[in-house]
Amino acid sequence: MRPGKIIVWTGGIAGGKVVSVLSKYAETKNAKLVDYYFKELVGLVGGPAAIALAYYMSEKQGDTAISDFIGLFGATLFIDRLVNFAAGELDITIGSRVSPASVPRAPPPGSYPVRISPYAAQERLPFQTDMTY
Repeated sequence: MRPGKIIVWTGGIAGGKVVSVLSKYAETKNAKLVDYYFKELVGLVGGPAAIALAYYMSEKQGDTAISDFIGLFGATLFIDRLVNFAAGELDITIGSRVSPASVPRAPPPGSYPVRISPYAAQERLPFQTDMTY
């Protein structure tokens, strides 16, 4: 693989990601774009349109570098928007996990009393779970 191909492929994939991020940013800045499904139009219509343009260019001109760039650009844009749209519809969170170390847990049994009121104290018993009352 020539260095020129690597640059074309990297540029096409990065370009699709950049347009996806910019369309998401534009929708957060202008609330009216949400009504027109701006991100979906850019990704789900613009992506296949770029792929069709790349196919047309490769058939007519025979130049593979530009058509590869545009095709990868469109494919990345389409796949990124399709995955994000499906995740939004199915209520799936992409890319955010809660690490077990950051979840607050109850102290081990007998370490210190849990204050319920100023007049009473209660300790966890050894068989109790991590829920504190």
